[in-house]
Amino acid sequence: MLFVSGVQHELEVTYYDVDGETIWGATAMILSEISEILKAAEINLKSL
Repeated sequence: MLFVSGVQHELEVTYYDVDGETIWGATAMILSEISEILKAAEINLKSL
């Protein structure tokens, strides 16, 4: 879970730790979507 300074509520957000840098927000959501697309494509290729 990533905690954002100044936010009064706990929020569970998607984030990635890349070489000590935190990627979160819209960028993390885009990466998550790309990851899911690639996983689905791999499954589809295996069924050929």
